[in-house]
Amino acid sequence: MFKHMLLATDGSNAAKNAEDYAFNLNATCGMKLTILHVLDDKLCHYGKVDTLAPLEARESFISYVIEEQEEASKKIVTALEDKAKAMNATFELKIQAGEPVEIVASFANKGSFDVLIIGGKRSKRTRGFKALSFADKLGSQVDHTIITV
Repeated sequence: MFKHMLLATDGSNAAKNAEDYAFNLNATCGMKLTILHVLDDKLCHYGKVDTLAPLEARESFISYVIEEQEEASKKIVTALEDKAKAMNATFELKIQAGEPVEIVASFANKGSFDVLIIGGKRSKRTRGFKALSFADKLGSQVDHTIITV
């Protein structure tokens, strides 16, 4: 039986289903729950792309993106706290900034987790090009069992 689970969430609808699943396991089975929320900083590079824009405008744009992400993160954390309270669940929250797949994989591999829970699904095999899902990308980088909800 799993004893310690890591839930990676971004507040999306798929992630909310995974949150419900993880909170339920925590409340009913007593599994320790750590939640990782990643502030995706990939948008910050856009302020560096337009070299013709004044430096002040680029820095202003980067600041705006970071502020928007932090505001969204506060809403996600508040929703997590409210949901945990309603489901009588407890968790430890970690927030990091960076590229989500890299951060989640690194955090999962360094921790003492038995299972990683994420929202979404693996991509279906089709002819031609295949767009890899978040779960597909994590699957090749994480040593733990991954449950997609």
